Amino acid sequence: RGDKVGVVALLGLKEGENLYLKSDGSWAVDYVPALLRQYPFAAMVGEERRVLCIAEDCPGLNTSGKGTALFGEDGEVSEFVVRVQKLVSSVASAGVRSEAFCARMKELNLLTPIKAVLKNEAGKERRISGLQVINKEALNGLPAKTLKELQSNGMLEAIYSHLLSLRNLRDLAARVSVQDKEKLN
Repeated sequence: RGDKVGVVALLGLKEGENLYLKSDGSWAVDYVPALLRQYPFAAMVGEERRVLCIAEDCPGLNTSGKGTALFGEDGEVSEFVVRVQKLVSSVASAGVRSEAFCARMKELNLLTPIKAVLKNEAGKERRISGLQVINKEALNGLPAKTLKELQSNGMLEAIYSHLLSLRNLRDLAARVSVQDKEKLN
């Protein structure tokens, strides 16, 4: 999308790789991101309203009356759908905030590209590129007024969360060994 930047979750170190999935397809860690938990639902965000959408090709979706009903006998949405709407709306709102955050980081020239070489315990190397991170020196060089603005709108907390999350790159490299061991079993 041109020169637009966005927030991503790095789940692997090469294209098509997800180091957070077990060989049986289940999620390998306790926390499942809300973006994934909302599946097969999603929001279509318009100027005036949001529409709850469902992936009709989801294997768990059926029309045979099994599972959790989306609508009650009165034709109203079920309590399940009400909960899903809240989750999907929350995810959509977070997406809007993320876009504003990224635009502001770019506007303040705080983003810098990184290239990293990560090694797992067996010495296997993975290289990553094409990512941008917050530049600490540029952040530290911001005027006090700008830092106060970022602090008051919650973006400074997001910046420090991002910087802390970069430590997870080492965990990704370690997961390569775990995934390789699972493939051998």
